[in-house]
Amino acid sequence: MRGVLLVVEFTAISNTAAERVARVLDGFLGATPAPGGLLSYRVVRHGEHTTRVLVVEEWTDAALQQASIARPEFAAVMHELAPLLAAQPNGDSYDVVTAGPVRST
Repeated sequence: MRGVLLVVEFTAISNTAAERVARVLDGFLGATPAPGGLLSYRVVRHGEHTTRVLVVEEWTDAALQQASIARPEFAAVMHELAPLLAAQPNGDSYDVVTAGPVRST
């Protein structure tokens, strides 16, 4: 299996801001066109550090992921999130080496 995982951490200024960050990111990613290369995504919050929001995106390839952040909609989302964040988002991209379903016992 080939593909790319993008993992980005957002740190919000408060719990309320973290909830808004998660909603905005979910709305943006959920509206990403399927043929655009985004296979799946998850928006999650840390159990103890509840101002931390993590986004995990699975893409068909890195070029399509890079093209997605060049969209005007992405810039608009980042502009909307800026006052809610305590720091710049921090992320990394990973090549998918292997993936598969969990086997049942």
